[in-house]
Amino acid sequence: MSHHLQLNRSDATPQLAPAVAEALAAARADELPVGKLTLSEVGRSFNQWISRMSFALGYSRTMLVGSDLFEMAAECAKMVQRNFPAFKLSEVDLAMRYGGAGEYRRDPDKPVLVAVDTIAYWLRCYRDSARLEALAAAQRLAEAAAPQLPPPRVDYIGSVVDMVEQARETCLPVGYELDLGNQVYDWLKSIGAFTGWRPADYYADMRAEETDKLLAEHKTSKGAERIEYNTFLAALNLGKLPEGHPLSRSVVNACKKRVLREWLMQQAADDTDVAVLLTGLQAQKLQQAA
Repeated sequence: MSHHLQLNRSDATPQLAPAVAEALAAARADELPVGKLTLSEVGRSFNQWISRMSFALGYSRTMLVGSDLFEMAAECAKMVQRNFPAFKLSEVDLAMRYGGAGEYRRDPDKPVLVAVDTIAYWLRCYRDSARLEALAAAQRLAEAAAPQLPPPRVDYIGSVVDMVEQARETCLPVGYELDLGNQVYDWLKSIGAFTGWRPADYYADMRAEETDKLLAEHKTSKGAERIEYNTFLAALNLGKLPEGHPLSRSVVNACKKRVLREWLMQQAADDTDVAVLLTGLQAQKLQQAA
């Protein structure tokens, strides 16, 4: 199957940067996400991509073939289904093209090696840059095109019930895909769903862990990102997250995603009747406000 990307007339959005427009076209591709495909379907695509990358990077004489190529493609397929299940094949293809072209180099002084961890790194970089911008652009375009009507009433209880069911089946979205905008998290917190669920030191430890994880991910950054990292680290040395700092927002966002995920997993494990629980909490909140 070929995944060369072309923008349709309906996707032609001159106000978008080329990379964002290309990522938007990939995200809108008429394909199932990789999490819905079989391992062999994803593996066959990786067979082609790895061979192409090896050739493009100058390893034509040492390209993986036969069982070695098959095993690496299978490992890549497992990795992407585990860590990036919402991606389309077109998006994986595009991320690998960007990575192979040097867009996401860890160290400019070292040669790029086609390996599972390298491809995972490319996909993370793509997810956090072009894809994130493309999804935000799609939201803005949809809002601009939509008629100015009153916002629809959100069925938060139904949304949470669905998410708990996903947790039971261990197929909750990962990363940014879980609860875009943290709307469900904020609603659950507003009705007291998290009250008394965990002690205060649990949240303090979580914040410290997510801060350490973010620092590790940005340690090798350069240029403007390095300056951002240094100002964040300097403020942390004073004893708290710097308010308003972009990396502080990333830590807080990661903590919200983690709290929501763990809460959902517990409700699934306890077989909680979530609809009854949330209806009761919502009624209590209305009574208190009356």
